[in-house]
Amino acid sequence: MVAVEDWKNQLYEKTQIAVKYSPAKYKPAYKIMRTRGIENYEIDDMDVTFISEVIHKCSYIFPSKVETRKAIEQLTEDRNVNGHSDENEECEELYRYAFLSLTNLQRFIDTVDEWETDIPDEIRLEYRQRYSAEIIEMQKSIDEERIDQVQRTKDMDKDIQRILSSDDRLKTWCDVIKIYMDRSFVIDHNIELYQEFILRASNAGIIHAHGQAADYYLNTDKNCDEAEKRMHLLMEDKDNLSAGDVHSIMSAISMYMIRGNVLSDGLEDVVVTLINWGYPIEKDSTGVYVMLSKREKSL
Repeated sequence: MVAVEDWKNQLYEKTQIAVKYSPAKYKPAYKIMRTRGIENYEIDDMDVTFISEVIHKCSYIFPSKVETRKAIEQLTEDRNVNGHSDENEECEELYRYAFLSLTNLQRFIDTVDEWETDIPDEIRLEYRQRYSAEIIEMQKSIDEERIDQVQRTKDMDKDIQRILSSDDRLKTWCDVIKIYMDRSFVIDHNIELYQEFILRASNAGIIHAHGQAADYYLNTDKNCDEAEKRMHLLMEDKDNLSAGDVHSIMSAISMYMIRGNVLSDGLEDVVVTLINWGYPIEKDSTGVYVMLSKREKSL
């Protein structure tokens, strides 16, 4: 973008004042200016939100055409939408956001090239060619990742259907989950594949996945409500609840407590219910619920 000759000092003076009444927009940039020294501060150090702010509020420092300002408003909106994503959206929705953001970024580049004619033509051309090429590479990368994700999802759904249609679901589950554990922990060293599968399997109603899903929601996602829901799904069929199932619930709860968390009323109720059913659970010397090695005989 175009900047006046003494833009750094003028921007610093503006930021010193503005940070007091609009810290959310100015404080991050102000900290960088103070840390590096304003003489070392560059436009590349600005994020989209700050660029949009100074283009709109500091036209005497960064003059621009109205078309450019409108285009950067769209980039700011894209950043806000992506920044508030909790990644619980379907993958296709996330990829759609990504492609739309890149499209708007290319539109911004085109706008600068067309309207900011005060910038020398060779500089605009170099800017357009450089960043347009980077956008194309990012689009290719996202598209390849999307294809991989679609195939991975299809493979998971196929494995889930194999479990659901099996005459011995427990054995088939053990066979399948071992493959995912080996791939995630031994081969790829990427736990996300394992986590994605257990959540997908739990969502599909595979009871053997509920314990691991509860552990994920409790100790990774920090979602107590969803963890309680998975535990109750596992405990619905009391007669077929195995010691291994109970151990998976208690391992998740124990780890949660060891990390310094206080059990919610719902999680406390889960533990009390299991104790009332005769499972050997008690608090250790540190106040953490643990499951002992043997189950009481009388249920």
